[in-house]
Amino acid sequence: MSTTENILRKINDLRTLISPQASKRLDLDTFERIVLRLDSYKESCNTCMEFLEHTDKYFDSLSNKNGAVSKNDLKRHRDIKTELIVHLMKQHKLVQKGQYMAMFMSVGMAIGAALGLTVLNNQAIGLPAGLVMGIAVGNAVDHDAKRKGRVI
Repeated sequence: MSTTENILRKINDLRTLISPQASKRLDLDTFERIVLRLDSYKESCNTCMEFLEHTDKYFDSLSNKNGAVSKNDLKRHRDIKTELIVHLMKQHKLVQKGQYMAMFMSVGMAIGAALGLTVLNNQAIGLPAGLVMGIAVGNAVDHDAKRKGRVI
């Protein structure tokens, strides 16, 4: 059994041990996607291979606690997940789900506020218009990234 299959099995086992709320807090679905991405890059990236091995050991330790997840475990889990995501984003040029929509939504709101104050003389119209444009552009770019297989 490969390391990736082993980790995915441990994630599914952990899902049955803990409550749905704890599963959501641990964001196990995202962790599954991260592990699959690490697996796809393990041949060409030694860091991905090391991360897979560390993740395997981490889920071993988490499974040994029989579903008793403490605050320290949650913090450690969040830190590990962040480290893995940062590596995938920087080294492999991947993006998180919804990343562009969040970015373009705020840019659209800023442009809409500026246009609302200057051109339309009504910020109440400009702000929602900018928000809608930002969401539309962000969703389009997110969809393009998903189509190209660049989403974690």
